[in-house]
Amino acid sequence: MGDNPRKNSKQQFEDDFLLFEGDESDDSEEQINLPRSLILVERLIYAIEDEDPIKQVLYNLRREIIQEEITFQEARKTLAEMQTSIDKLTAPANRVGTLIN
Repeated sequence: MGDNPRKNSKQQFEDDFLLFEGDESDDSEEQINLPRSLILVERLIYAIEDEDPIKQVLYNLRREIIQEEITFQEARKTLAEMQTSIDKLTAPANRVGTLIN
């Protein structure tokens, strides 16, 4: 057992968190802000010994938090797109063409 088992957990966390990365145009500061619940679960995972059966439950919880965050980010993006469309549709008509005639 030369390898540190927590290193594997950290690598798994980083692999799981790759799901969060959006396209390159996203604000990097926004990508750094992890959900607080995810940070707390990660701390619990590191604190618990690998043999403890609750660790698997925490891994599952972490996966669910990540999936929920992805869903939330997608919903936020969709709402922003809808708001842009609504703003365009409710904007006053461009009357420049009527003034020229």
